[in-house]
Amino acid sequence: MAPVIRRYAAAAISALVLTLAYMYSGERTPSPLPPELADEPDIYMEGATITRYGADGDVRYRLRADRIKQFEERSITYFDNPVIRLSQKSGPPWEANASRGEIRERAVNDGEKEEHLLLRDNVELTRRYDDGRLFALTTAVLDVYPARQYARTDQAVMIETSGSKTTASGFEADMERGWMKLLSGPGRQVQGVIEPH
Repeated sequence: MAPVIRRYAAAAISALVLTLAYMYSGERTPSPLPPELADEPDIYMEGATITRYGADGDVRYRLRADRIKQFEERSITYFDNPVIRLSQKSGPPWEANASRGEIRERAVNDGEKEEHLLLRDNVELTRRYDDGRLFALTTAVLDVYPARQYARTDQAVMIETSGSKTTASGFEADMERGWMKLLSGPGRQVQGVIEPH
């Protein structure tokens, strides 16, 4: 009886060793998705809020959207009706909203990745001050780089502030430092109208 038990024990130990060797034998590539799932998002959320923190632990931005679809393999996330609140170290936050948006990562000089938010269709960028002043920009497309607090577009913009309206063929802004550059182009110059009080 003892030789039978030894054989079973030896077989069980051999099976365990083979299983462990297979499990730890190296990296395996996951099996590909079936074709009917290839265009499905990896993450899908409705009525969701995403909060992104900086290295210092402070909130960098908060993004709300009706629908969020993330495609891991393509490194892209799509949003329907996004509203993005960009926190500022000084002064009130900037808020951007649009009909559609997406986040991509792009490589920068030192090999690190930088988030790029692309907002499309009915884009508004606003900043409301405690004293009632308002900055409101409207355009068709806006690129936002949250880590640098930088925004730009090469599409026509209209800027309304308390007491003025300005149009330009493009826009660049460092939102943290509070400077902006209005761009002119062929057939379109920067124009402003100041309303008297």
